[in-house]
Amino acid sequence: MFDITKVKLVIWDLDETFWAGTITSEIPVTPIEKNFSTLRKLTDAGIINSICSKNDFQPVKEKLIAWDIWDLFVFPSIDWTPKGERIKSMLDDMGLRAENVLFVDDNSSNLGEAKFYLPEIMTLDAKNLDELYSAADSLKISDAKHERLNRYKILEKKQSEKKSAASNEEFLQSANIQLAISHDCRKNLERIAELVARTNQLNFTKRRDSKSDLEKLVEDDRYNCALIFVRDKFGDYGAVGFYCLDTVENRLQHFLFSCRVLGMGVEQFIYAKLNFPQITTVGEVASQLNSYPPPPIWVEEISLKKYFSQASDAEKITVQNAPRILMKGPCDLLQILQILQSLGKVDLETNFVNEHGVLISAQSHSVHIIESTYLPAEEINDMAKNFPFIDARSFETEIFSGNYDVI
Repeated sequence: MFDITKVKLVIWDLDETFWAGTITSEIPVTPIEKNFSTLRKLTDAGIINSICSKNDFQPVKEKLIAWDIWDLFVFPSIDWTPKGERIKSMLDDMGLRAENVLFVDDNSSNLGEAKFYLPEIMTLDAKNLDELYSAADSLKISDAKHERLNRYKILEKKQSEKKSAASNEEFLQSANIQLAISHDCRKNLERIAELVARTNQLNFTKRRDSKSDLEKLVEDDRYNCALIFVRDKFGDYGAVGFYCLDTVENRLQHFLFSCRVLGMGVEQFIYAKLNFPQITTVGEVASQLNSYPPPPIWVEEISLKKYFSQASDAEKITVQNAPRILMKGPCDLLQILQILQSLGKVDLETNFVNEHGVLISAQSHSVHIIESTYLPAEEINDMAKNFPFIDARSFETEIFSGNYDVI
């Protein structure tokens, strides 16, 4: 038995699973209407659907188009190679974890192979499809406009272009990566403090200055500070980078970027723009800085005015009507931050790294949220002192402030 509340993606086999019969035989395959309705219910509930089938691609696509359901699938994998490696590759491309995926197949060998490559994946023998039907019936319509499906369509297009490019550099050159630099750091202090507290993979100095310390830095003429905005043809990533350069010592005090722009060359572009100042890299980072020209030629710097004037209608927010949103939970939520920011003003309560370099999990369980309302400060501080995975700030929350339209 599987847990439908954990399922973010259902991967369907086709022959004798999604439809009755085998598409390569002379006898036409027969649609299973219960599968079609389940597919639509899953999509309406925000659960994505994909295909992993041993078949020829074109006849499968033509059949699903004829039945008007091809567009409800993303990242379809249809060929004659073993399924285990294909499913693993599919999840890597989609950025999903195996424990959030359900694979449905009528062949026990295929199900076992998927488990071999991805031990935590959920599997369902096609003879037990009634379990999926029942689970789908229990779901509520939470994504009637199929926004989550559309986001994965965009990701699918991006991954497809990346794989079809002759090289990664060719792909990056075609991505139309643009960045804008804002030196108005006081105005953006909240976002800067957020980046400093939570950024890890591309945080080169690992300094965790408080908001008040950052305010002193950005107001001191000794330091050249800036916030970096980035977008490409696939979407707008918003404010994703910050640097603080000590102009007297020509040394970077802060140099960090969100993992949303990992692999785009943004950090190297900014480093070159600053003329390769001194920097002491602390701990592991997901990218290495090169201390020589030229900067990445696929990144284009544009003015802030141009950056914001070209925002799409979906990205333009009417401040008067924009909802205030509080997003609380693990850092996985950051994958939808860009979407939420297109809807309103978003505040974050998520994982952070404390002054000892320990990653502190967001206390998003209902028990901990309730505890934040009545636990004495002495008890919280005592726990924080005795347990390295707890921080007193974990119990600070704005949930009960009444300032938010959506939590």
